[in-house]
Amino acid sequence: MKRRILSIAVAMVMCLALLPAPAGAANPITQYIDKGDVTIRNAGSYIITQTDPSTPTQNTITINPTASGAAIDITLKDVNIDASQGSYSAAIGVYNGAQVTITLEGNNFVKSPRNKAGIFTNEYSNSLTIRGEGSLEAWGGDYGAGIGGALMDPCGTIQIESGTIRAYGGKGAAGIGGGDVIAYGSKFPS
Repeated sequence: MKRRILSIAVAMVMCLALLPAPAGAANPITQYIDKGDVTIRNAGSYIITQTDPSTPTQNTITINPTASGAAIDITLKDVNIDASQGSYSAAIGVYNGAQVTITLEGNNFVKSPRNKAGIFTNEYSNSLTIRGEGSLEAWGGDYGAGIGGALMDPCGTIQIESGTIRAYGGKGAAGIGGGDVIAYGSKFPS
């Protein structure tokens, strides 16, 4: 009887090993920003990169999960986004209470149009953590922070853990924090 139970248990463990991992868990989804706008609607892990980072793209990244509070991990790898001309979208926009962690690899550049932050996190419930060994240069348009909110918008929680960050606010805005110099909930390493 013990052998039979042991055999069944081993068979079950082997079957479980054959099940696929949840989307984004072990195998992040890779998307190329120079191939078109990137929209992330589901929790998971993503790599966003560019085939030729020496040529800026006007395409943007929108993180707008279907479920508020979704945990989204993004590796930003050598992207060069200049959405400052002919666009009304932020280079990177975080919405709907997303809990986003951006890991920097290589050199990354983002620039947004007027009234948008370079990385726009315009809700109190958003959380943005930036880390990694790479660099990020983020430019907000007029009244937009480099990283955070825009004109009269809150910016959620921003935490910088590592990486080389250069954030420049547009006219009347903070480098990191609120647009038009209104900062709510920003956190910086001590």
